[in-house]
Amino acid sequence: MYYFAYGSNMNLSYMYLRCPGAVPLGPAVLYDYRVVERGYADIDRSPGDCVHGLLWDVTESDVQAMDLYEEYPEWYIRYEVPVEMDRCDFFAIVYEMTPETKQKSEGKLYSDDYRKICSHGADNNGIINCFRTADNDNAGPGDTPGLDKLFKDRYRSARDDLL
Repeated sequence: MYYFAYGSNMNLSYMYLRCPGAVPLGPAVLYDYRVVERGYADIDRSPGDCVHGLLWDVTESDVQAMDLYEEYPEWYIRYEVPVEMDRCDFFAIVYEMTPETKQKSEGKLYSDDYRKICSHGADNNGIINCFRTADNDNAGPGDTPGLDKLFKDRYRSARDDLL
């Protein structure tokens, strides 16, 4: 099954620690949505906009681990959406904050560490980076080159098999 990440789960190292069976496939786009800053990355339907993220091949165990991480179903809901990668369509699961969580989190900014983790994930995977700011130099908690290399090797192999 496929999973579309648009926040901290774009970071290869952090995702590997949570979901060791997951394999990154490449940059993908979710159309008619936008990323919203609510303390953590969230998405809202927004016709004409798009969200750039990372498409993963995940196992059922990985989904269970993500459910715990995302505090599904209390904080986030999970559903399938069509995403596009290399002009091919995939149905992927995605997490979106519940209406109650959106209300509680409205107006909250990302922490510096969270922003860096997401920014590093976007940059490391060639994804348009909506997390970078003038004060964010991408150094810090998002940098884990050893694990990133491991995932990059898995990514190349899985992508070659898929396409």
